[in-house]
Amino acid sequence: MMLVMKSALICLTMWICASVVLADENNRDEQQIQQDWLAKLYLTGAYGYAKGNSTASKLDERLAEQSLGMTVASFDNSRMAWQLALGYQLVERFALEFGYTDLAEVTMDGEGSAVDTPAFFDIYKKIHPESGKGWTGAGVLNFLLSDRWRLRGKLGLFKWRGAFDVFHGEVEKGTDNNKGTDLFGGLGIEYVLNNHWRARAEWQRFKFTEYASNFYALGLSYDFGRKNKPQPVIIEVTDNDGDGVLDRHDQCPNTRTGIAVDEVGCDKDSDGDGVADSMDQCLVTQLGIAVDALGCDKDIDGDGVADTKDQCSNTQPGIAVDNLGCDKDTDNDRVADSNDQCPHTLAGVAVDAIGCDKDIDSDGVANADDQCQGTPNGVVVDDRGCEKSRFRDRDGDGVVDTEDHCMNTVVGRMVDARGCEIVAKVSINIHFETDSALIQPGHHGELKITADFLKAHPEVLALIEGHTDAAGGVIYNQGLSERRAQAVRQYLINRFNIDPDRLSTVGFGKFKPIGDNSSPIGRRKNRRVIMFATEGN
Repeated sequence: MMLVMKSALICLTMWICASVVLADENNRDEQQIQQDWLAKLYLTGAYGYAKGNSTASKLDERLAEQSLGMTVASFDNSRMAWQLALGYQLVERFALEFGYTDLAEVTMDGEGSAVDTPAFFDIYKKIHPESGKGWTGAGVLNFLLSDRWRLRGKLGLFKWRGAFDVFHGEVEKGTDNNKGTDLFGGLGIEYVLNNHWRARAEWQRFKFTEYASNFYALGLSYDFGRKNKPQPVIIEVTDNDGDGVLDRHDQCPNTRTGIAVDEVGCDKDSDGDGVADSMDQCLVTQLGIAVDALGCDKDIDGDGVADTKDQCSNTQPGIAVDNLGCDKDTDNDRVADSNDQCPHTLAGVAVDAIGCDKDIDSDGVANADDQCQGTPNGVVVDDRGCEKSRFRDRDGDGVVDTEDHCMNTVVGRMVDARGCEIVAKVSINIHFETDSALIQPGHHGELKITADFLKAHPEVLALIEGHTDAAGGVIYNQGLSERRAQAVRQYLINRFNIDPDRLSTVGFGKFKPIGDNSSPIGRRKNRRVIMFATEGN
């Protein structure tokens, strides 16, 4: 049973060692030199000094236990031993060896009151140091230190036998024959002399029934096959394109000088959009965004707004767009410039489908300018959108009869808003702030001159006209122009005691501009009040 267990243990150990080494060798198959079977055979031998671990005191104790009346007189447990084996190098680091080992004889002399009987010698012959000789089988594991030096470990089985002969005087009294199969192992260091010869020094330990022996030996090994000298491993360290990645690892071996590369030598793509950094004009594209050949967000309709921000992704070529990629609407009338036929509509004015002021009654006058909204279809209107028949002007002075206070004005004479001939036009250079009817203090002197004129000519009546710029709606501007005229009238009454009956007012809203409403200077000119002097009627 013990033999089976020992054999199983040594086989398992050798199998594990062989598996580890073979796995390691398989990983190095590119460097392993293929050899035939003869090249792997070698013959090895060793000669040295063997010494058992039994002692005279241990043997005396055993003799005393048997009450034989004997002690050890002399004891020689040291001897010269030898070993011979045939080896097979499975791989570079592991070999199997099968051979024969002779650990030589040991001697022991006893003294005492020996009894010359068979029973005495049957007991006495079993108490002695142990040695033996026999067949060995072992696995050898090599640990390479350099090209020539290596450590070696050995583990195997020793099938041994031994005979201890007992003499009383010159007469042999019996023999103790022992045998067994036990573990043995050892360690050593080896030096490669040349392609065939190796020298070594080693220690081995052999186990017997009661005791063990240590074997210290020098040995030689002869390799039958001539082994190829290990070729130096040449590691390529070239980097032809100078990108910092060795050619053996470089998957893009012709990278241009100065281009940043990744670990495999190809142009970096920092944002992972599929466009190399050297060509990528948008280096921080968000992951998953479709990009063009320059690495930027795609712009399918070519309007200059990336698809990821474009809310109108099918804009026609050539159309100006806003920052959302949709048609521009410069005047904010909700009609795109590409369809807007009136692209400068004032803020707040309702427009039709083509971006122009709405004309609800379809009389040709936009709602913003139409003073008579709701004119029936087919009625001829003037530029204010009112029916022309309602504004008859029989004396042709430009003031309709219903508002004309001087019905028979001579043709060609200048009249005021009441249709009366103007005696004098009094220039009042009074301007107002936007959306204001407040008279500024700086205009006091100018109004005083106007008041002095009226006091010097008590027969003259005055018509004060108020005007606005084009900002704002028609109705609002009409009221603002009237408030401005009333402000001047009230100023003349309150400050200079001008007779209220001599002063009348009228507002013209934004319909009589004298400046360009598209510029700040022009709009300021239009925010004004003027006055006309006429004869009393």
